[in-house]
Amino acid sequence: MKSQARGRIAMDTTTVTGSGIFAIIPFLIMLAFAALGITCMILFIRVAVRALKALDIYLAEKSRRM
Repeated sequence: MKSQARGRIAMDTTTVTGSGIFAIIPFLIMLAFAALGITCMILFIRVAVRALKALDIYLAEKSRRM
């Protein structure tokens, strides 16, 4: 039956596997940016807490002097 083979596209298994790998790369990049964002947020919170502690110490010393 030659008519069944006509018109169909033969799909190579390496093409399917290769496209799967290329589909994972953007997901990994997005995951890396999300992890970077969370890390930056944690570091910002740590700096903000230290700044508030330093401000409290500064204000306490300033009020003792007056």
